[in-house]
Amino acid sequence: MKLILSVLTFVFLSFPIRAQNHFEVFFDFNKDEPNKNSSAMITEWIKSNPKAEVVKIAGYCDTVDTGDYNIELSSRRIQSLMKTLKANNIQISETVELKAYGENFKQSLNDAQNRRVDVFFKPADVTIAKNGDNRKREEVFRPDAPEAGLATKIKSAKAGDLIRINDINFFLNSEVVVPESEPRLDELYYIMRKNPKLVIEIRGHICCNPDVNDTKLSYRRAKYIFSYLLEKGIPLNRLAYRGFGSARPIYRIPEKTANEQAANRRVELFIIAI
Repeated sequence: MKLILSVLTFVFLSFPIRAQNHFEVFFDFNKDEPNKNSSAMITEWIKSNPKAEVVKIAGYCDTVDTGDYNIELSSRRIQSLMKTLKANNIQISETVELKAYGENFKQSLNDAQNRRVDVFFKPADVTIAKNGDNRKREEVFRPDAPEAGLATKIKSAKAGDLIRINDINFFLNSEVVVPESEPRLDELYYIMRKNPKLVIEIRGHICCNPDVNDTKLSYRRAKYIFSYLLEKGIPLNRLAYRGFGSARPIYRIPEKTANEQAANRRVELFIIAI
């Protein structure tokens, strides 16, 4: 892999689903190891994207010191991050681009924003089921009364609120969303785009299982939605996910009706910031 030293201004384009995504890693002044917050973010990203393929890494510096030194420092920052990714078995593309820009780009007024590395990656595919899929589906929850739409719920929400999404449904014992629920995923994506300060934790819940420690399926379902939004370009620092299994049911387990089971088997959004 060849390290390319470039003085071109870098412009990041938004890529469509199944193309590239990216995240930013920040550094303290004159350091080539990520700062504390970014180190924690990298750890979470690695856990969430074990099958991602890194296709490009770009390094930047503030304008302190000489141009040559800043090129060299941004190169060391790239290599530091590469070492971490490789140590955690993250796939690096054979044609990966490594570009050290130093201070030769449009600088932010905030120097801390300039001391960074941008990592571009291809996430593992998120597959939306196609119409005509004959896999068995789970019962859909039927509320007793009409409910406000997702956009309305989020518009009136505040940090700490918990919003239930009734119409994201899955195939039986699967994390794959049924085709009819795809528009709701798209709606959530557009809401996230329209509200750039919105930070959410996606929470998955299941029904019927008396073992409250069995969180695997709920975890996969929450991660599915997380990955969908990440592939669409929502930044990693605005997303989190958790699976609660059957530990927080709406109706006591064992449920009495299929509708109670469907109510317990749900996706919720916890509003972290808005």
